[in-house]
Amino acid sequence: MGERTINQKSFKEVWEKINVPFPEEAYEATSAGQRRIKEKCIKQRLDDVFGCCNYDLLIGKPMLEYGPGGQNNGRMAVSCRIAVRDDSGAVVCIKTGMGIAETLEGRSVTALARMCIGDALMYCMESLMHVKATCMVGSDAVNLRKGGAVQCIAGSDSAEAALYLLKITGKAHVRENFGYFVPVEVKGGRKINMYIPFNLTESMTAIEQDKLLNSLMPGLEMQAKAVTDQVEDEQVLRYVSAKCRT
Repeated sequence: MGERTINQKSFKEVWEKINVPFPEEAYEATSAGQRRIKEKCIKQRLDDVFGCCNYDLLIGKPMLEYGPGGQNNGRMAVSCRIAVRDDSGAVVCIKTGMGIAETLEGRSVTALARMCIGDALMYCMESLMHVKATCMVGSDAVNLRKGGAVQCIAGSDSAEAALYLLKITGKAHVRENFGYFVPVEVKGGRKINMYIPFNLTESMTAIEQDKLLNSLMPGLEMQAKAVTDQVEDEQVLRYVSAKCRT
């Protein structure tokens, strides 16, 4: 049986090409004080690497919901799905993302939808690239780094995992279609969830997986390597590796 290919390229070549750093001009500022890769640049990368016939991109219908306060207390959500296929037509991987934004006075529904679509597509791309496609700017980034947190630009030096000092504050739980979530407290008092994706534990043996999950008990202090990530509308720490703090 011959080697599986995508767009006439080996898997190794494809994933190397999808992870090539985006140029500076591929980024745009967002209203949330972040930068993200432009939608058109993401689509061009997908076409260039996978070929237009080797992936499906599905953008869901924007869903708008208002709360008790009417139009000034609402939220829009848009889902995105990228399915990559090899040259035989077999699905290689499926990545999903969700863009969520709150309604604000003066912000049109169209602008809200474009914002959510851009975010949803960006989060799918992050999953494919295994790095952050957004970067916090200004004083917020400095404050996060004081606690060990870093938001990474795809392909930059900061895309390496940062070292955190963590204390487990609760038991790990499973969130369907995503992975394991462990409530932790970052040095400095910031409380957040540590996220262990299913695709990480799938590469482990059953014994290794049980050993990892059973070790994450409340009260445990550890040094963990992680990068900040976004799962649904929640900012989390994506687990890379960890050891008990000495």
